Amino acid sequence: MVSKKIFHRQYTGSGGIDAERVGNDPLAYMAAIEPFHDNVISVYVKSTKNSLKTIQGKRYILDVYGYPNENGEGPAHYIVCGPSPNKDVYFYKTNDLTHGLFAKWKVSDDAAARIAIADFDYDNVLSFATISYSVPGYYRSANPTINVFYNRLTQRKLRTNKEIQGIKQNHDLLFKVPRPNQALKHQTVAFITINGIILSLDIVPPYSSRHANNTTYIK
Repeated sequence: MVSKKIFHRQYTGSGGIDAERVGNDPLAYMAAIEPFHDNVISVYVKSTKNSLKTIQGKRYILDVYGYPNENGEGPAHYIVCGPSPNKDVYFYKTNDLTHGLFAKWKVSDDAAARIAIADFDYDNVLSFATISYSVPGYYRSANPTINVFYNRLTQRKLRTNKEIQGIKQNHDLLFKVPRPNQALKHQTVAFITINGIILSLDIVPPYSSRHANNTTYIK
């Protein structure tokens, strides 16, 4: 829990709220920006003894961003936005839900008015996209854009076996290869040498590279 002073303002309710699954519980906790047009990031964790009819939750404050302006408004709307240092995007990860403990990463320096979560690069890991906050007369980003931020925080276990498999069938050579966006690392398999030239099959995952010199031919 962050022990920062909370300023009470004219707004009530919440400017944004979402529920999160943990394990088999589809409603383990709720995260909220409170109140509307304000600056408090909090979570509500329900007791494991609750039934669906008597759900009770405990509130934990994760962060308090900035101070009110002359109109009594804080920087939080749908997500945290506004003048630096409060115009960034932060990622919170559950460490100990029972005690309301979350880890925190700053994942973007850009202002954001809305955020969408999806598997944008088809690697079975959720990433997020933002649209810049740009409202004339209120707050305008210097360079309003739509941005996709790919999740590279998840550590995936590399397979020890070869993902490329070659099979000789009669006079043909068949290869079984994974989809490039599901490959975890660059792989190469040499399969024939002709006049001193080695032919090989390579798989290069998204956002990675393979060095090619002036004696390398690529088709």
